[in-house]
Amino acid sequence: MSAPVFFIHRGNEPYLSTSLQQARCSNPHAEVILIGKPANRGHGGPHIRHAFLGDYFAGAAHFSNVYKHDSPNTREYNLFCFQRWFVLRDYMSRHGITEGYYLDSDVMLYADMRNSHLRRHPFELCWTTYIHIHPLRQLCDMMMRAFADPDSFAHLRHHTKQLGHPAVSDMIVFDLFYNHMLGNTRTYGFHQDGLYDYNLHHCSGFEMQGGFKKIYWCGGILYGNLLAEHRFLRINSLHFQGGAKIYMPHFHTPHLPSGRNETFYFHYGARTWVTSDHVKATIEAF
Repeated sequence: MSAPVFFIHRGNEPYLSTSLQQARCSNPHAEVILIGKPANRGHGGPHIRHAFLGDYFAGAAHFSNVYKHDSPNTREYNLFCFQRWFVLRDYMSRHGITEGYYLDSDVMLYADMRNSHLRRHPFELCWTTYIHIHPLRQLCDMMMRAFADPDSFAHLRHHTKQLGHPAVSDMIVFDLFYNHMLGNTRTYGFHQDGLYDYNLHHCSGFEMQGGFKKIYWCGGILYGNLLAEHRFLRINSLHFQGGAKIYMPHFHTPHLPSGRNETFYFHYGARTWVTSDHVKATIEAF
């Protein structure tokens, strides 16, 4: 069995099933695990393992005693963004799982993670990341220190301002952990096997359409068009943050176009896939 794919989610939104099913579709050899609430048990179908959040919440509850809120988001929301890593740590520890992949519930996964280059850059993107239990424990320890120690919290706030972010979030701690503790260089989701999307709204050098990355479908593979490099790059995941979630069902593999000898792009305004044969030869050259 391959390393499992984890989701942690408290709500009961319909898009949760879509992301779970997509992870299962792209990685049928791996266990897909949702750590959630009773209300979202059953999302994704019978092949998704469901665990109750409350059974793994002791470490997360302990963290809440030191947490200091410094965010325009609600305290409950921002706190849980940190707590989920304690939940994941405690779940993996209890079940003897040493590695896996974590995805936010608005991420659609297309890569076979058995061959993923994401393993070489763990903890870079907190919404799509490779996880190993030992650095995960280090990350949780760092989060505890960052809030419990006044000097460490002051440093965290300073780093937040340096990055131009409005909130002290788990993303900021990830940045510190990735750069300073793990000593890795940033990839911004660009890997040898393709793109693990930062955000569908972000250009990142790609052709845009309607405020989103223009996504092509050719030969059973999703692509984005890197304009400056004059090449198409394989898409390994897409992050449908915020209002982009409405498009997730259209990007679920069973709903993608069936014409494998044609090229399509997704038209966000019409919410449909449109033929685009003029780029077919260019894509097939890569």
